[in-house]
Amino acid sequence: MSRWGLWMSALERRHQARFRATRRMTGRSRRAVPIPGGLTTFTVALGVLLGVAASFEIQAVWGGAEASGAVVKTWADAKGTGYADVVFTTSQGRRVRASVKEDGWAEMPKAGERVRVWYQPARPVDSAVDARRPGLGVGWQEHAVIWLITVGVFGTMAYRYRTKDAGARDVVLRRSPKDAPPLDL
Repeated sequence: MSRWGLWMSALERRHQARFRATRRMTGRSRRAVPIPGGLTTFTVALGVLLGVAASFEIQAVWGGAEASGAVVKTWADAKGTGYADVVFTTSQGRRVRASVKEDGWAEMPKAGERVRVWYQPARPVDSAVDARRPGLGVGWQEHAVIWLITVGVFGTMAYRYRTKDAGARDVVLRRSPKDAPPLDL
């Protein structure tokens, strides 16, 4: 046998011995087992957390507060649109007088009546309406837009970071140099 053949057979024996010892020591193959969770789970959890935080932030900033008030005066403008001037105290303790248009009331009050008023704390004079009127506060559309953006961004990130199954590129075939095709020289 040539020196090359002896060297290749020794290499083959060494390779087989090492492979058997590794299998005996670990008791399982060397293929990596993907751990559930990881970066994909973290990305999805972060997206949900930021979506909830954004919804609460919108509710806090755009949401409103209620206060009791008294109708001081009712009046109509030149076009015949009715208004009611309401005086109420905000949650910050500020006394406010607001003119509420008739379409801002469920039922137009008379002067001297006690009413509940809904307003945005940032601008109580401009935003005051009847608290019994339906459709107050932040609509579902604002929350839907925030959640669509959150799902779009973090869904894309989670898709990019997902664990990929072992494909053909990950398979290593162990074969002997004797099984290899001959080299064309």
